[in-house]
Amino acid sequence: AGFTHPSSLLSRPVIGYNAFEQTNARQRFSLAHELGHLLLHVSVTNKDLSTSELYRQIEDQAHRFAAAFLFPHEAYVRAARYHTLEEMASLKRTWGVSVLTQIKRSEQLHCISIDRAQSLFMLAGRRRFRRPFGEPWDRDTPLEKPQLLGKSIDLLRDEAPIAYSQLIESMPFPRSMLREAFGRSFATVD
Repeated sequence: AGFTHPSSLLSRPVIGYNAFEQTNARQRFSLAHELGHLLLHVSVTNKDLSTSELYRQIEDQAHRFAAAFLFPHEAYVRAARYHTLEEMASLKRTWGVSVLTQIKRSEQLHCISIDRAQSLFMLAGRRRFRRPFGEPWDRDTPLEKPQLLGKSIDLLRDEAPIAYSQLIESMPFPRSMLREAFGRSFATVD
């Protein structure tokens, strides 16, 4: 659903995600998960990733980071009172965190027992929440689009047209891909 790649061209890492057949909650979690890798796993090597136990630990850490980033401990404890699928569906609409992620988060924070989490996972399975677009609000909540980078590019275009033109000319992507990614047309400024 997502990846992190160190870019020597940009001298910084790049996070990518699958924008096709994704729910808003899944997209947000994937991006937060990849951010977790960037912050927590700077020194991890490809050799480390070939060890299945270490790989599972690294993925678990990124999952925990994503859950904490999207729904911080204190906020979650204040918001989640009954720990039912219905309440979690309601919280999903507000916080953008999937019901299944909230079940796991509730268990990790010791708000519910392991048995209660298993029961909720089973009930979610019977309600087909595990299917693509199976949770409440999955089809009703559009994917988020990045805004800050596009606004920064607009500001650069308006305030520093020469730098803007150099930036556009140096990008190794087709203009159509840039337009799709940033929601705006890119043309050099004369």
